[in-house]
Amino acid sequence: MNPYKTSNEKSDLEDVINNEFIADLTEYRFYNLVLKMVLWGESRQDIYNRLAVNNVPEELADRLYEHARADRIRTIRSDCSHDLLIGLGLIVASVATFCGCWFGLGFIPRILLYGCFAALGIGSWKFIDGLTGYLMASSKTGSVSDYA
Repeated sequence: MNPYKTSNEKSDLEDVINNEFIADLTEYRFYNLVLKMVLWGESRQDIYNRLAVNNVPEELADRLYEHARADRIRTIRSDCSHDLLIGLGLIVASVATFCGCWFGLGFIPRILLYGCFAALGIGSWKFIDGLTGYLMASSKTGSVSDYA
């Protein structure tokens, strides 16, 4: 509450829509429904139709949808960043092992060389997959569970 505003003025955090005070969109009664539908990959029109049936104003429906969409993108990016970091770790570990043996010891056993190549290949695959997933999170369709 801002002491410099009268009680009749709206605060910066509250909107009055249908005589309801909304300080946080995640606390709105239909937000969980919208989030569930967005995470499952349902179309925008289906979500808006569902909210219209429940007498939610269109401007609030826009805000709910955009907030849920941002949560979806954040969820996909967190899953993809996990793969990206694992791939980067495998790449760094294989290069460090190869360089440590080659330059430090002057030789590398054949089995260790094959292990470094395998770790480099798997790490590169996971890194590229995680990077493309992270960068293209906003354009992915379908359920979020498909990307986990």
